[in-house]
Amino acid sequence: MDGSAKEITTLLGEAYRSKSAQGRLFRLIESRFHSMASRLMKRERPDHTLQATVLVDDAFQRLFEAENPDWANREQFFCAAAKVMRRMLVDYARGRAAQKRGSGAAPLAMDNQPELEARGGSDPQQLVELNELVERLEQQHPESFKVFNLHYFMGYELKEIAEDILDMPYTTVKRRWGMAKAFLHRELVGEAGDSAADQ
Repeated sequence: MDGSAKEITTLLGEAYRSKSAQGRLFRLIESRFHSMASRLMKRERPDHTLQATVLVDDAFQRLFEAENPDWANREQFFCAAAKVMRRMLVDYARGRAAQKRGSGAAPLAMDNQPELEARGGSDPQQLVELNELVERLEQQHPESFKVFNLHYFMGYELKEIAEDILDMPYTTVKRRWGMAKAFLHRELVGEAGDSAADQ
């Protein structure tokens, strides 16, 4: 289990300046970080060379490489961690996709797997494309993105997000989750249509 929200928030204020506080913080959040990393890695191909433990360790280090990070609470810190992990996997996928293009392999068409849950997996180009769609969601609908990030990437249940994290009605969280899925579906369908029109 994670440490208490209050204890983690206190350490967040100290960890940027103190290696000792960083160590204590890491021990408190390690289980949640591993849960997040494992959830992200499940969408990767089985022979992925990155390991969840490496993802956890590197993400934690990168979070404290930023200049004067300002996390008001545990959830902001975990959301930032999920974003760092996702970017690490996307950077890795971009390299893999470039190798595949160099070998003459064409990227998999977006309309071959229309469901969001099928994104990523064995094709690195799809992970890159999914990340671009998610970043679009974050820019255009930040409140829906927040729910999407907590549920899809971090593994919190919608009820938990409503009651323990965002402190808002469950119906609001459920609606924002639905809006996020609808937005991504529209973007996927639109990109598939554009790809077909270009052929």
